[in-house]
Amino acid sequence: MVGKKNKKLLIYLGINFAISQILFYLAYELTTTINASLAQKTTIIFGILFGYFINHEKISYTQIIFSVLLFFGLALAVTQGSFNLLEFDLGVIVMIITTILWMLAHAITKPALDRNEITSLQLTFIRNFLNGIILLSLYFLFFPLKNISLIFNPINQIYFILMGFAYGFDIFFWYKAIKYTEISTTSIVTSPAPLLTVLLAVIILGDIFTVFHLIGALIIIISIIFIVKKNIIK
Repeated sequence: MVGKKNKKLLIYLGINFAISQILFYLAYELTTTINASLAQKTTIIFGILFGYFINHEKISYTQIIFSVLLFFGLALAVTQGSFNLLEFDLGVIVMIITTILWMLAHAITKPALDRNEITSLQLTFIRNFLNGIILLSLYFLFFPLKNISLIFNPINQIYFILMGFAYGFDIFFWYKAIKYTEISTTSIVTSPAPLLTVLLAVIILGDIFTVFHLIGALIIIISIIFIVKKNIIK
């Protein structure tokens, strides 16, 4: 049974992920696919920070050093070597805010999973249900008539169903992962995914991939390897 305390948690998750879902796609509208994908790598930093402060997970000097190096690689890529953080485009800032919301929610959720007060399946179903209600309500609030045909287009419905299955399984296995391991470790293990997005953006969308993107991506990958290696050794 989901207790009263966890009902409040689930409501919070529904609101959090409704907001972060909007911000996620907004970030991709405001910046390039490459910059947004690289900015997603900050989930590692916030996974470590929230894991330490909320879940009391151990944090090492190695994690701190390579988290800073990871952010250096991100800054190098998105500022194209100028390191003027004021030039961070709005899309990158929105994506970083999104990763903060993600990792904060996951860190708050982990104790309930550890205490077996709620299952991964319950979390996945209820979170998506509440998330969906909020997003649909907002959609019809702002677009009562405009673009309504998008929802009922048969081709779009196929994409919606496929995305729903993919998103649902993704969330389910994520909660399974954080139940049996630390937030920081899970965020690190899953972190290479956005790099595939970068590759596809170059191949399919024709985004420009500069030498600063390359060097920044390499720094990010090296940072991830050393943080993962440290976690495995420990």
